[in-house]
Amino acid sequence: MNMLAMRDHSSDELRKKLLKRDLMPEAIDVLIEKLQNSRLLNDEEFAHRFARAQRENRKLSRSVLRRELSKKGISPELAADAVAEIDGEEELAREVAEKKAASTRRLDYAVRERRILGMLARRGFPSAICIKVTREVLAED
Repeated sequence: MNMLAMRDHSSDELRKKLLKRDLMPEAIDVLIEKLQNSRLLNDEEFAHRFARAQRENRKLSRSVLRRELSKKGISPELAADAVAEIDGEEELAREVAEKKAASTRRLDYAVRERRILGMLARRGFPSAICIKVTREVLAED
């Protein structure tokens, strides 16, 4: 229960952590089922909360969020559903680009462009959005 008190977990994450503690797999399955029945463990709610939190805190694109949810044992369908509720991919990319543009203001245009494009790409934004937003942000400067 201490693991659940610290932060939300997916069923798969909790199963893996409990297996590391050398608990019997049958006991783990029973425990996870009880937690799911009592609604203390819900993969759908976890996926939605995780996607919103990561989007707000780390400014990640939809594709990266889907990949992160997959790493946490969330099914592709559930991950796609959780990420679908998040909109404003271009606005988020613009926010990230503006912040990077402000911190690179003293650099050459080509260097700024490369750094902004790189940052957006690393966060998983589609290349078309990366290019469009970078050009617009640098044109505003």
